[in-house]
Amino acid sequence: MKTNASLHSIETYHQIGALIANQDQLIVSAMEPNQVYSRRQLSRIVGIENTAACRSINGLIANGQLAEVSTIKCPITGRNVGGVALMLV
Repeated sequence: MKTNASLHSIETYHQIGALIANQDQLIVSAMEPNQVYSRRQLSRIVGIENTAACRSINGLIANGQLAEVSTIKCPITGRNVGGVALMLV
C-alpha cells in the first residue's frame, strides 16, 4: 500500500504522540500511592480536558500502570464512578 503523507502530517503525528506521553506522565506523577481517584478528579488535578484524561487513563490501565479498583463517589460530580489507582510494583 502506498501512502502519500506529507512531511507536515508525519511531523504532526509524532508531536501528538509526544503530547499523549506527556499527559500520561502528568497523570501518573499527580497520583499518590494507596489513593483512589475518579477520572474527572484526575483531569482537574492535572488541568487537562476530561476526554483527554480519560483517554490517557484508559491507556494507562491497559498498560498495567493504573488499575480500576472500586466504585467511589466522585468528589467533583457526586456520582458513583469507577475509581482508579496506581499499580504498585
